[in-house]
Amino acid sequence: GVINASRNFWKQTNAEAWIRRELLRAAGVAIDAGALAGTGASGQPLGLVNTPGLSTQSGTSLLWDGVLAMKKNAAVSDIPDGSINFLSNPTTRALLEGRPRTTNGTNFIWENDRIANCPAYATTLMPADTMLSGPLSGVTIGLWSDLEIEINPYDSTMFRYGGVQVRVYVAIDV
Repeated sequence: GVINASRNFWKQTNAEAWIRRELLRAAGVAIDAGALAGTGASGQPLGLVNTPGLSTQSGTSLLWDGVLAMKKNAAVSDIPDGSINFLSNPTTRALLEGRPRTTNGTNFIWENDRIANCPAYATTLMPADTMLSGPLSGVTIGLWSDLEIEINPYDSTMFRYGGVQVRVYVAIDV
């Protein structure tokens, strides 16, 4: 992430603290997004959604049989029942909270933050219409360097206007 800050901004109270906080927040979001849906290309880690062997389905067309198949696939991969989690986005969660398990049932696929008696989570960082199941506690994010926040003293355009360019850099893998 990069922030270009004007001279006037730097004169404000706690400008440096605000920039540092925003860059760290942006780095955290980028790490989470890469861990979940990174393509493995162009410097991105290979995210969970794109990792071969993990159970994913379209959340918008998911029916109870699909949920049971996802849970079975996790169990067949020797994942203990207590470690299976479901992960999707808020739109898919809302859809599944209103979708009954059976045609005449009153129980819904996603109830009380659980699916098939397993914890279920929603995040805006999951790709649209995607549902993932697996042992989320087994995900490891390797941090290969400290989070680096650096000021660029060489940008002549910013210097001319009294501005400063600040960036954050982090190297990770999933």
